[in-house]
Amino acid sequence: MCSLIPVIRLSVMATRWVYSPRSLITCPGFGFDNFVSQCIDATFKCHQKNIYARMIKSDYQSNRFEYVANQVRRPRPDILKARYPKNYQLLEERNQTFITFYLYF
Repeated sequence: MCSLIPVIRLSVMATRWVYSPRSLITCPGFGFDNFVSQCIDATFKCHQKNIYARMIKSDYQSNRFEYVANQVRRPRPDILKARYPKNYQLLEERNQTFITFYLYF
């Protein structure tokens, strides 16, 4: 049986995200880290169409890609694919998340 604890935690994080998106990214202890990913995965086990989880997952993947892209000075996707395949994989994951987000809703 699925536990509602990840859903409640994710709802609290989504509420914080809606009211203060900048503080969620920049404040230590409240940023996007592995804990967010674990909560999203746990939520999808019970509620695959949870819109809060989909929103946070897309933001999580966008922020991961933005951070990595800024580290390599934001090259075009073809250069990113040739020189930085792991970074290009993050771009593909982010794009796939956007596609699934729009397909569900």
